[in-house]
Amino acid sequence: MRILLLNPALPFPLTNGENVRTYSLFAQISSHHTVTAVVFAQQSTAAGLHEIGQFCENYYQIQPQKMSFVSALPGFLKKLPDCFQPFRSRTLRRNIATLLASEPFDVIHCGHVAMMAAIPDDPGVPVVVQQDTAHLPTMLAQLGFKECARTLQNRKELFRLRSALATFWSRADGIIVPVEHVRAAIVSRVAGARVFTVPHGVDARHFSHRGEEESENTLVLPGAFDRPANAEAAHYFISSIWPEIQARSNSVRLFIVGRRPPADLMRYNNYRNVFVTGEVLDIRPFIAGGTVVVFPQQVEGNSAGIKLLEALALSRAVVATPEAAAGLPIVHREHFMQGRTTAHFAECILELLEDPSLRKKLGTQARAQVERLHSWEKVAEELLTVYHRLSRPARQEDQQPEMAVREVSESEASPKLLARVPVPPPESTAAGEQNETNGSPADAPVHPQ
Repeated sequence: MRILLLNPALPFPLTNGENVRTYSLFAQISSHHTVTAVVFAQQSTAAGLHEIGQFCENYYQIQPQKMSFVSALPGFLKKLPDCFQPFRSRTLRRNIATLLASEPFDVIHCGHVAMMAAIPDDPGVPVVVQQDTAHLPTMLAQLGFKECARTLQNRKELFRLRSALATFWSRADGIIVPVEHVRAAIVSRVAGARVFTVPHGVDARHFSHRGEEESENTLVLPGAFDRPANAEAAHYFISSIWPEIQARSNSVRLFIVGRRPPADLMRYNNYRNVFVTGEVLDIRPFIAGGTVVVFPQQVEGNSAGIKLLEALALSRAVVATPEAAAGLPIVHREHFMQGRTTAHFAECILELLEDPSLRKKLGTQARAQVERLHSWEKVAEELLTVYHRLSRPARQEDQQPEMAVREVSESEASPKLLARVPVPPPESTAAGEQNETNGSPADAPVHPQ
């Protein structure tokens, strides 16, 4: 099959759930199928280009620009919310149309629903939307949209956002979701939507226990804390659960580990036995060294699913809320402990801290469940099944040419694509990184800070 991937950011580095999911799925799919990627983002690092070159035949980068009134008018007339307006970019739409006219694609895969704004009304091939969450703050955070709070508090913008989602979901030939509650949220808005469950996955070889000894009385709370649901979960844990743990055992330590914690989360470093690390190069030693790993998320549709699977793959004892574990085929007291209320969550942690045999049993059974159901190889097979159900018969593949690295400035008048050039090696510098934009859909750095 020939697949056109449209994504609002370079899916690298693997520091958040949507990057991990997109990169891992296409790394698997590309072993037998041809992938062309169009990314609408400012960022490009040599390492990132090298990584995406592992699975792309061609890669084109369209650089966002601040839109003029004339450029923004079609999106305004379509009543798109501000966060989706940049994806009506004339250059982005023209280059996608040029690709569709010149290449025989079998399916278009939108890595975010916002990319639907750039697709022709009748693209001529099936369109699949990757909908990883139904949680609106997380959905906007995936775009790097800085005015997330304003959009959700403005009734007109919120109405436009919900209307655009319903429109794009109804236009899609298929929508893939990781868990059931996301499917239910879509079907509640668009009754006829064709929604397919393609579960979360994990690299079970990378996240495997290598004999590290767990630290005594150590809790680990991992996550990407630039995502509202994860930051709120950390605040909830500190304010509601941590006091109960400390009252029963004041030797317990808590490590909050993950990228871009906001200032109000960093202040917890002043609390006794609490450590907020910020981003780390490798989270595995933190999780593998923890006595118990906790996921106190309070909303379904958050980005905890992949992190939770990583902890289970590392054979760690996990305590999670029903919301954090929603949709995952794991069972309370068989693969993990489910903290149903604040008091019960604390009790589960304390029980595990005092019972090493229970921790070992849960970790062993959790690892086996992950290997059985959640390897990226198995998950990619499910995505390919969706493609085959929606697309016309796959063609005989030609030999793969060199990957194209293509960056297009929004100011360019011509919609034509430039000639293909080889991907640069990791140590080189990618050209075309200029023209910072206000309100860019992906203006947060993709590289670790």
